[in-house]
Amino acid sequence: MHRSEGGFSLIEVLVAALVLVFGVIGAIGMQLTALRTTQQSIFHSSALHLAADMADRMRANLGRMQTFDRDNPYLQVDLAAEQSVPHSDTACYDPRGCDPRQIAQLEIDAWLRRLAETLPGARVRICRDLTPWHTAEASFSWDCEETGPSTPVLIKIGWRDKNESGGEDRISSPRIVLPVASFAQ
Repeated sequence: MHRSEGGFSLIEVLVAALVLVFGVIGAIGMQLTALRTTQQSIFHSSALHLAADMADRMRANLGRMQTFDRDNPYLQVDLAAEQSVPHSDTACYDPRGCDPRQIAQLEIDAWLRRLAETLPGARVRICRDLTPWHTAEASFSWDCEETGPSTPVLIKIGWRDKNESGGEDRISSPRIVLPVASFAQ
């Protein structure tokens, strides 16, 4: 007599459950990667928007941009992630009563506060730089190499990110580098 077997054996059920578990784990991993990528995209968009905003402000305050670099408050912006955002001492509520330097300092302080609120551990530097890209390191650099008044003005922005290996925070290089102009003195 032949005995016919019906249904699934316990081993077949366990193998099916194991395949299902691996599929669910893979789907969760893909979802986490998508969320992380979306967050970084939002940070990039915000940083680019903030850099463009500062570039517009610099172009609007042409009187300040055409002064010597040591007198230009825009070219003095260098905020490290661990520094606190400065607050302006100037109480300039009527722009007609303020000189261009006071207006520039108010704009810079307000912009730095927005930057710190928008990006985690924001780092920013505005300077003249002829070679922002370092080929050997294959990345942008925080250093500024000025060769004269015709050197382009750059806005460099970075923020903290969790690296994949140890979960440590790092700001190794600028993520956004926006050229503004070469503003001759």
